[in-house]
Amino acid sequence: MLYTDKNIGETYCAPFLGNGKLSLQITPDGAMNPNMRGGLIKAYPSTNIWVAGRRSMSGNRGLLCHGRFEQQLLKTDATTRNTDAQSELTVAGFAQELDTERAVVNCHTEYSDGSVVDTTAFVDTEYKLIILKKRITPADKLCFRFRYSFCGKGNSDILPDLCDAAVSVGDNSGRISYRLTDRKDFDGSIRVACDSNCTTEAAANSVILSREIAEPTELCFYIALSDSLDGADHAGLARDIIQSALNDGFERQK
Repeated sequence: MLYTDKNIGETYCAPFLGNGKLSLQITPDGAMNPNMRGGLIKAYPSTNIWVAGRRSMSGNRGLLCHGRFEQQLLKTDATTRNTDAQSELTVAGFAQELDTERAVVNCHTEYSDGSVVDTTAFVDTEYKLIILKKRITPADKLCFRFRYSFCGKGNSDILPDLCDAAVSVGDNSGRISYRLTDRKDFDGSIRVACDSNCTTEAAANSVILSREIAEPTELCFYIALSDSLDGADHAGLARDIIQSALNDGFERQK
């Protein structure tokens, strides 16, 4: 299935990826931008990551939303080159393909200044691991910003209901540790890593990885999710999944 357009139609439904354990929609920018998903799907699942069987014990016992990842292309002011004076580039056109034979989503995204991002995204068949390769071709020097937010269905800055979280970052990676406040037996970890040097930042509920780009560049991102239902050392499991993926590289993941 190949879809090409200059606008996000109200009835456009971004394609899904999953492995029976988790599911998500990939929007036309190769990320999970809730403003680009169209209006066809109004309820569950939405532009968030969902994990089978992980739910709260309160209210309607709804599934726990595991957040989303988004990206921004920020253009440095052309006159001053001031990194504090940045404007976000907007999507000017895209082509999006769901390759059902390879179980991947391919995105070709054109931005307002002529920059292009090509994305290949898929989910590991065994682990709760999301894998993305991005080739960024800038029209001019820019900052590429990748953000994973542990959030609810709405605002990316707000934690899911009934959740606490702590965020930490390291070299080219970050970790979000969370727990459901209405369940004493449930907590989890989300690890995010890039295979190349980047700047890391911890926000209240997010891990942010940024990279200045002046020439065509490939970046691979790995996102591993684990929780107490996966075992007592779920934090170690997520760490090991990420490290194994980094050691193998993108081509050996497929």
